Amino acid sequence: MKVIILALIGFALLVVSLFFLLKDFSRFIWRRTKNVKFPNQFIDFGEHLVTIFTVCCITAMGFLFYKFSIGLIAYLFADNLTSFFILMRGVFTSRIELQNPLSPENLLSGLLLTPALQFTTIYLIFRAIRTFMYSVNNHYKSSTYSEGHVLYFGFVSVLLFILLEIVFFSQKIPGISGIAHFTYLSVSKIAYLCYFLTIAHLHLLKYEHFATSLPTYFQLNRFQNAILFTPWKIILLTYSIGIILHFPFYTGIQFAENNWLVLVSYLFVCGIFYLTLKVFLAKGYNYMGVVLIAESPDYLAPSTKLFEQKTEMKVLAGLGIIALLLLIIKTKLFFFILFFIGMSLIGYLVFHSITYFTGLAYSVVRSYRLKTQLPPMQGSTIKEYLTITVYGTAKAISPIFAFIFFIIMVFSLFPKKLEHKNESYINSVFDTENNPLYLETTDNNDCIPVAYNEIPSFFLKCLYLQEDRSFINQNTFFPSNFFKTSNWHGFSFALYYRMITGGGGSNLNNQLLKNIAFPKTFPQDVQRKFAETLAAYQLSLQFSTDEIVTLYLNNVSFNGGDGHKGVLHASLYTFGLPIHELNELEMLYLLSTLKHSSMFKTGNGWIDYKEAALYVEDIKTALISQSELWYKQNRLSKKELAMLKIQDLRIANKPYRSICQTTTKEFLKKVMRDAEFKGITCQSSISTANQQHISDAVKKFDTQFKSFKKVQGCDLYSSALVIDVKTGNVIAHYGSEGVTDLTQFAGGNPVGSIIKPFVLLEMLEAGFKFDNISLYDGQIIGKLTPNNYSGHFSNEYVGINEILGRSLNAPMVNIRQVTDPLTLYKSVEEHFAHMNISTDNFLNLDDAKRKREHEINYPLGSRNMTLYEIAQAYQTLFNGGKYLQLSVYSSAFDPLTNETKKFNQSQRQVYNNDNADLIATALNNAMQARGTGTHIKSMLPQDITFYVKTSTSDEAKHGYTVIYDGEILIVTYVSYGRIENEHLSLGVIPIPFESGGRSAGVLAADIYNELK
Repeated sequence: MKVIILALIGFALLVVSLFFLLKDFSRFIWRRTKNVKFPNQFIDFGEHLVTIFTVCCITAMGFLFYKFSIGLIAYLFADNLTSFFILMRGVFTSRIELQNPLSPENLLSGLLLTPALQFTTIYLIFRAIRTFMYSVNNHYKSSTYSEGHVLYFGFVSVLLFILLEIVFFSQKIPGISGIAHFTYLSVSKIAYLCYFLTIAHLHLLKYEHFATSLPTYFQLNRFQNAILFTPWKIILLTYSIGIILHFPFYTGIQFAENNWLVLVSYLFVCGIFYLTLKVFLAKGYNYMGVVLIAESPDYLAPSTKLFEQKTEMKVLAGLGIIALLLLIIKTKLFFFILFFIGMSLIGYLVFHSITYFTGLAYSVVRSYRLKTQLPPMQGSTIKEYLTITVYGTAKAISPIFAFIFFIIMVFSLFPKKLEHKNESYINSVFDTENNPLYLETTDNNDCIPVAYNEIPSFFLKCLYLQEDRSFINQNTFFPSNFFKTSNWHGFSFALYYRMITGGGGSNLNNQLLKNIAFPKTFPQDVQRKFAETLAAYQLSLQFSTDEIVTLYLNNVSFNGGDGHKGVLHASLYTFGLPIHELNELEMLYLLSTLKHSSMFKTGNGWIDYKEAALYVEDIKTALISQSELWYKQNRLSKKELAMLKIQDLRIANKPYRSICQTTTKEFLKKVMRDAEFKGITCQSSISTANQQHISDAVKKFDTQFKSFKKVQGCDLYSSALVIDVKTGNVIAHYGSEGVTDLTQFAGGNPVGSIIKPFVLLEMLEAGFKFDNISLYDGQIIGKLTPNNYSGHFSNEYVGINEILGRSLNAPMVNIRQVTDPLTLYKSVEEHFAHMNISTDNFLNLDDAKRKREHEINYPLGSRNMTLYEIAQAYQTLFNGGKYLQLSVYSSAFDPLTNETKKFNQSQRQVYNNDNADLIATALNNAMQARGTGTHIKSMLPQDITFYVKTSTSDEAKHGYTVIYDGEILIVTYVSYGRIENEHLSLGVIPIPFESGGRSAGVLAADIYNELK
C-alpha cells in the first residue's frame, strides 16, 4: 500500500508538470471539464458515466494488450522461461544477475520495440474510443460526440494508462536511487502523451480547416512545416523522443551501487529530460490546445480501420480455430481461459448497467430537487441505449481482445521450457541411510539437490500451509475459492488481492521463478508479479507439482538467505542432520526461516537466526502457537499437534562436517570426476556405520602397531577396501591418514604374491587340470630360482593347494617346465584387461630382452596394481569368474531432469566358473597348518570358513592381505612412506615383521571383526 501511495503522489506531480508544459492544451482540457452540465435530453447524466466507464474499460483492455504484447516480444526473444521472465519485466540492470541492458536481444526488445509497442497501443486506444463514439453517433444520427470529445477522453485515457504504468513499476527504494527511480519512471511514461498528441494531430490534419489554421496561429519555419505536415516524419520524431525518454529507466542506472554515480547521472538525465520536453511539448504540441479552443471541431468522421473487414474476419476466424484446437487438445486450459473471459464479460455487463442506472437515478434526484421535468424514459429506450453502447464497446475492443486471446493461445500451446542450469548445484554423496558422506565445497551459495521422495510428507504439508495452500490442486478445472486461491495454473488470486489489502501472496510457482531469475535481489513491483504470473502459468503446463516443489526446495534460501541455499544444505547447517532425520518441530522451524529476513519473530521479540540456539524455548513457543492456529483451522490433526508439543529443537547453526576422512572424500570425488558429474546427488553403497567401523578398526590397528608407526623418519601408511562380492559394491573405504587416497594411488605398487592365484587360474583356463598341476619346489640346474619366504625348498613337486596355502615362490617360477610362461602371463594380462585393470607401464612382456626377467619376476608379483584393482580382480575370482565393475554408487539424482538413475555396472564372465571356484577354494589353505594366514586365524571367528591371500613384495616394501568369508571381501595394504618434495614416496623401508600377513593381515582381521 505504501508503494501505491508513493505512485499516486508521483503521478500527481507528473500531472502538475504536464499542465505547466502544455498550458494551452491544459486550458482546453480544463474548459471541457468545466462545461459538463446537467443534460436536459434523454441522453442524460447516465451517458456521461457510461462514457467514462467505457473509456476506462478501453484503457484497461489497451493496457492488457500492451502487457501481453510485451510478453509476446519476450516470448519471441527468450531462450527459455527464465529469460522470458526477465525480458517480460522490461527493466534491466547490471546489479541483478542474468541481466545486461546492452545485450543485443535486450536492446532490441526492451529499448527499440517497447516504445514502438507503446506507440501502437496508444493508437489502438485512440481508435477504440473513436469507434465507440462513432457507433453511438451513427445509431442516433446525432453529434453526441465530437473530435473534441475524442481528444478529451483520449487524454483522460492516456493519463489513466500512465497511472497504471507508474503503479506497476513503483517499488520502495531508499535514498537517491528511489528519487531517481520515480523520476525516470514518471518521465518515461510522458512518452505515452507524446504518442497520443502525435496520433491526434495526424487525425485532425484530415480536417482542412484545422490544417489551414496552424499557420494562422503560429509562424512555422521550414523545418517545423516539414515535420508537422509529413506524417512519417512526425511519427519517426515522436518515436525517437519516446526512446530518449525511455532509455534511462530501461538501463536501470538508478540501481547502481555508487550513490555519487546515481546522483551525477540523475542530474545529467534531468537536464536532458527538461530540454526534450520543453522543445517537444511546450514549444510543440501546446499549439494544439490553442487551435482546439479557437476552432472546436464538432464533426466526428468514421474511424479509419487498420484492416479491411474481410481481413479482420479472417483473423478472428483463425483465432477461433486455434481456440477450438486448444479445446480438443487441452480441455483444462480452455476452461481456465474461458473462466477469465466469462468473469470479465459478466463483470463488464454488470458494471456497465450499474453505471448507467446510477446516472439515471442521479438525474431523477436532481430533477426533483430543481423542480424540473425530465422527458419520458421508456424501458425500450433504455434497453436500446444499453445495447448500442455495449455493441459499440465490443466493436471498439474486439481486435484488441482477439490479439490478447491469441497470445494466451501461444503461451498455452507452446509454453517456454524451464531450462534451468543452476551452477550452484554441487556434487554430493549420501550413504545407504541417506546420511552425507561427501559434499563438494565452493565459494558460492551452493545447493545440495534432493529428490522429491527424500522430502518428508509432514515437511511438504506444512510448506503448502505456509506458502501455497492451493498448490496441490493448481491443475483443477475450477478454483476452489476466488479470493483465497493461491495457485490455479500458476495464477494467484490471493496475490493480487493481498497487494491491495497488504501482505504477500506469491505461490510456489512464482517463488521458484523469482529465485531462479533474481537469485540475489528481488525487485518488488507489480510488473514483476505480472511477469511472474505469465511465466508461472507456462511453468504449470510443463511440470507436475512434484517437480515444481522439488525445484523450489533446491533453489530457495533458508535462514534468511544467509548462504544456506536448498532445503538439504539448510537442514545440515541448521541442525547438523539431513532433512529426513529431523523431527516435525524442527521441520516447522526450518520452514519458518524461509522468510527473507535475518530474524525470527517470537512473543518476546525478534531473534537473529545465528543466535537461535540460545532461544530454543521462545522459538518452540512461537512454533506451537502457529501449529495451534492450523489445528483450529483443521489443517493439523490432534495427534500431530500433540507430537509437536513433546519434541525438542536441536539447533546447531554451523557448517556440517561428515564422518568421512579426507581420503574417502577424495576417493568418492575421483569417481564422480571420472564420470563428469555436475550437480548430481549420488547414493553410495558405503554406509556411515561401516565407515565408523573401519575407522574404529584403524584406531585399534594403530594402537597394536604403536611402536611401528614411525621408523627411521618414515610413517606407516595403510589403506583398505571392503567389497560386497555378489553386487560388486564398495561398502567401506579407508584411504589412509592425510589427503592421499592410497586405494587408487598413482599407478599402484608391486603386488607380490597377490598375483599367484591368477597365474594358476590361467593354467586351468589353458586346459590344465587342477589335480594334475604339479610344480617343482626347488632349484632347477642352470635356471635362476628365487627362494621361498621360508628360506628353503622341499625339492618336491607340489599342487595348487600347497602353493597358495604357503605362498611358495619356486613352484610359481618353475611353471616354465610345463608351459611357455610368457604366453601364460600374456593371457593373465588379457583377462585383467577384461576387468578394466590398467596396464602396467613398466611391464612389457613382448620385450625379448627382458624374457628372463619376466619369467622370474611376473609370477612373484612384480606387476604394479592399485588396491582398487586388486579388489576388482579378487571380486571376479570369488564371484565364480564373473566380473562386476566395482561401484561405490548405486544411483544418482539429477535435479535438472528430476530423474533418479540407477548405475549400470559392466559385467561379463571373465573366467570359467568351475576354474575360478577351484582357485578360490584353494585359498582356504592359507588358514591351514603352515599357511600364511595362520597367525591371524585366532583373531577371526572360528565358525566361519575364510579364504585368504597374503602378500609381501620384493624386499618387503609393501604388504597386502585379502580375506573373504563367502560374502564380503576385505583387501588391505601397508607400507612405509616419506614426504619428499611435497610428494609421497612409498616402500622406502621394509614393513613391520617384513610380512604382509603379519601387518596388513592384522588390519584386515580388525576390520572384519568391527564390521561383523
